[in-house]
Amino acid sequence: MIPSERYEPGRERPSYRELRKKLMAASALVEQGNWRPVEYEKVECDFQELEEALGVEIALPEDRAKILLTALKEVSPKDYIGRTPPEPSIHSVTYNLDLWEFRWESPNEFFKKSVMYLKFCVVGTGERGPVYIHSIHLDHPPSQKGE
Repeated sequence: MIPSERYEPGRERPSYRELRKKLMAASALVEQGNWRPVEYEKVECDFQELEEALGVEIALPEDRAKILLTALKEVSPKDYIGRTPPEPSIHSVTYNLDLWEFRWESPNEFFKKSVMYLKFCVVGTGERGPVYIHSIHLDHPPSQKGE
């Protein structure tokens, strides 16, 4: 562990630097083809939703990688909506890994300038991967009571 990244009592996690590094690691891993869906059926539904909403073909692995890369290059540390400190995953594949959760308004026509949502886990510092994708979809705001 790099000394500057060591947990210090009173220091909030994640820092802007930590978030930036996780996003960069995830992007590099996706570029290498080193990504996996945590729950295949759930992530498959996310991709199908994006295919319908965006009117793009997402059948091939490279199409999905393009979606992920576009999202990872758009999102920034300021878009982090996860817990402080990050919540540990309870899924068996990613058990106890930090969950990185983002919501952002896409400036990109590719995403039709929609509000997007992305959640992933990275093993360690992300040098070896893979990056595990929990969710990628248009944001689904919680419904308000009484509607």
